[in-house]
Amino acid sequence: NELLADFYKERERWSLPMQLSFLSVRLTALRSVNRPFARTLVADYTSLKDPLFARLLLRDRELRLFERIAAMGATDISLPDVIVHLDATDEVLLERIRRRGRPYEESIDRAYLRALRSAYDAELTANPDVSVIRFDTSNLDLGSERQML
Repeated sequence: NELLADFYKERERWSLPMQLSFLSVRLTALRSVNRPFARTLVADYTSLKDPLFARLLLRDRELRLFERIAAMGATDISLPDVIVHLDATDEVLLERIRRRGRPYEESIDRAYLRALRSAYDAELTANPDVSVIRFDTSNLDLGSERQML
């Protein structure tokens, strides 16, 4: 997302433009998925993600604007049957971010990770029709070609 670096520099200023940018791309992709499926479909995104981030990052009129725009586009988007939620400890996540070496991600801290984890937990438990499988990836070596979980 071309707005991501700006967002990490100045979150309050760039949260709404960034969220709307993500929403526009993701709604287009999700609309291309039609049920029922002829085979299993695996995606790294769910329609639950954009509202989750919006509630975490936006306030008052910006949140209301986002929700109105999102509601116009999400009328025919269905929820997944299963979500596989990957997480790790703050220490591991911060080290992975550091190794990734993206200068604009240097502002990510434990407080942001905790707020994000809390938002995910609330969202994933609020939808009883969606099964959630959780994996702690703290011990996962992302540099290896083969993993034993």
